[in-house]
Amino acid sequence: GLHNNIARFIRVRQGITGTSGTDAMGIANGHDMIFDHITSSWGRDETFSISGSITNITIQSAIISQGLQGHSAGGLIQTDGGVSILRSLYIDNDTRNPKVKGVSEFVNNVVCNWETIGYNMGGDSAGESFVNVFNNYFVRGPASGSTVIGGGNTDFHIFRANKWHDSNRNGILRWCRPLCRLLRFTRCANRTLRLSHHDQLRLHSAHRTQARHQRRRLVIPARQRG
Repeated sequence: GLHNNIARFIRVRQGITGTSGTDAMGIANGHDMIFDHITSSWGRDETFSISGSITNITIQSAIISQGLQGHSAGGLIQTDGGVSILRSLYIDNDTRNPKVKGVSEFVNNVVCNWETIGYNMGGDSAGESFVNVFNNYFVRGPASGSTVIGGGNTDFHIFRANKWHDSNRNGILRWCRPLCRLLRFTRCANRTLRLSHHDQLRLHSAHRTQARHQRRRLVIPARQRG
């Protein structure tokens, strides 16, 4: 499979004309890849999935959004080789924001307007999972009706810390300053951001601002977590 690659500034929209049961984006094999500042939307099955013989994958500064009904899933992350999801936005997906099995980390992300479940601990199959989940921000929206973090079984091992949860659905995004630090924005003009039908456009704009100010060299983080 593909290896030692960095993919940046890619937009993928599968849409209703895509083949039923397929993903907008996905990886089935390969190693040592970074997906940076990509946007994936409108998947017929999953929107961005990683499953198979895969090692050392990073998704960072990405937007994974609006999986199509009636599945509407952000993505299945299922590998023992290690996946990092960093500083990314999952928005308007019914479930799997993401659903994880195997070895992974989910750090400094925002999950907004899920329906069935936010971060899904995929403990419904054989095999142990080891994950780190910290510094993430969950914002309930009009569709949100279920738990923020759910699933899992005795084989699912999670380190979890610093979870923010805006649960009141009043149209005002709470804790803007922590959110700005979470996504490494250079400045924060207001203490609150109002969520309307233009919310995703504003988040796309913030996403581009972050790209302009990013100066750090891309490095794949260490994976295995004892």
